[in-house]
Amino acid sequence: MHDYIVRMTKDELPPAKAFWSLTLCDLDQGFFMPNDRKKYSVGKNGGMKLDKDGGITNYIAAEKPEDVPDENWLPIERKDQDLSPQLRLYVPDLEKMKAWKAPRAERITN
Repeated sequence: MHDYIVRMTKDELPPAKAFWSLTLCDLDQGFFMPNDRKKYSVGKNGGMKLDKDGGITNYIAAEKPEDVPDENWLPIERKDQDLSPQLRLYVPDLEKMKAWKAPRAERITN
C-alpha cells in the first residue's frame, strides 16, 4: 500500500454548482474504505482547507503528514488493498466540464 497526493489549483477545482468530494472506496464492493477516524471524504461537504492561493492538496496516507490540515487528509490502513479514489461532483457545471480535467493521484515515494 502506498500513500498518495491529489493536488488542485484554484482553477482546477471541480466545477460543481452544489459541492464536490474526494472519497475512498474499495474496488471489491464499492464501499467506503474503513479507518479508525471514520473519515471517508474531503471536499465542500466533507470538510477541506484551501491553501492561500485558493487550491487544495489532499493526502491519502496511513499517517497524517506534518503541516497538513486534518480536513485534507484521508486516512488509510496499510492492510487496505485495491482502493479507488472517487471524485464526485454534485450538480456539475456542464459548460465548464467541457474544458476541465480531473486531477490525478500521485504516489508519494518515501
